[in-house]
Amino acid sequence: MTKDAFCKKHILRQVYYMTRQFMVAYDIKPVLPGHSLIIPKRHVLDVTQLTESEFSEIYRIISKVKPVLLKRYDADSYDIAVQIGKHSGRTVPHLHIHIIPRSNIDPYQIKNNKMYENLEKMELSKDVKNEVIALRKVFNCKLTVL
Repeated sequence: MTKDAFCKKHILRQVYYMTRQFMVAYDIKPVLPGHSLIIPKRHVLDVTQLTESEFSEIYRIISKVKPVLLKRYDADSYDIAVQIGKHSGRTVPHLHIHIIPRSNIDPYQIKNNKMYENLEKMELSKDVKNEVIALRKVFNCKLTVL
């Protein structure tokens, strides 16, 4: 297997926290200040390839890193995102979890706020309704509200 950017030593320049199984690095191209990556030291591509121990450790890392990021970047919210697969937008073929501090002054808030202002009044499109019905059948979900 070819070494990706997270398997090479130069990633250590960005690392600011480390555990036995993971490292946390500042994103080299942050979308917002504080944008960080939780990266397993073991090369895996998908969260489903993590052991239960590794998955639990992600929770502990988020619990430790998140409050520091929120305080340091004067944020009161955060995003956690994982891109998996070649068409997901992931640029490094190695599992990594984005943690991004968010606040009322970040440039994405205006767009987000407008989209969700009247969410409870919005009608579901016919396509969305059909997808919900189909997925409910797959998962044997008995809800009837749409």
